Amino acid sequence: AINLAGKTTLKEYVALIERANLVITIDTSLVHIASTLKKPSIALFGPTLPKRWGPSYKKSIVIQNKDKKMRSITVEQVVNATKRFIS
Repeated sequence: AINLAGKTTLKEYVALIERANLVITIDTSLVHIASTLKKPSIALFGPTLPKRWGPSYKKSIVIQNKDKKMRSITVEQVVNATKRFIS
């Protein structure tokens, strides 16, 4: 895993996503770029509506807890979602 938050331009992110096997991101444009490039993704959602703003690619997982707070998403939830792509 590589955390490049704040270290790249959008153009550089697109190039990196093209090479990625899995993209884990919050509900931003990056999840839509991953969908457009048909890359599996895990999208972490807070109060935003995933049905309206979530990833369109079928090999994507949305994680959103009932309280709709981003902070309530646990590492375990993300790890478990990641395992679904690895197995």
